Amino acid sequence: MKRLFGRLDALLIAGILLLAALPAALYFAQPKSVRANIYVKGELYQTVPLDIDRDFTVTGNLPVVIRVEKGGIRFLSSPCHDQVCVRTGLLTRGGSTAACLPAAIVIRLTGDGKESDGVTY
Repeated sequence: MKRLFGRLDALLIAGILLLAALPAALYFAQPKSVRANIYVKGELYQTVPLDIDRDFTVTGNLPVVIRVEKGGIRFLSSPCHDQVCVRTGLLTRGGSTAACLPAAIVIRLTGDGKESDGVTY
């Protein structure tokens, strides 16, 4: 009985599959640069890289404390009554948004290629 594949055939097929998977592996291995755009009263106030952990205060209608940590950003504290912005938690993916409406401050993440399009809003 004759074999369908020999050892060299199997090695050739494995090599072709590895070469085909290489571009995808390189694409997903690239670090994505996520940045946070902070808007105060609808105007871009500051763009913050998320690679250095730190806290800072931004003042709109009210002062809020924003924390950058673990490659993400969040509202750490706010004097507003409902605390929805603080409970939103850590934002880490592009397209994520958190807002403190009483303070008129919005955080929007951009840059990792996973941003939402205009249809999803």
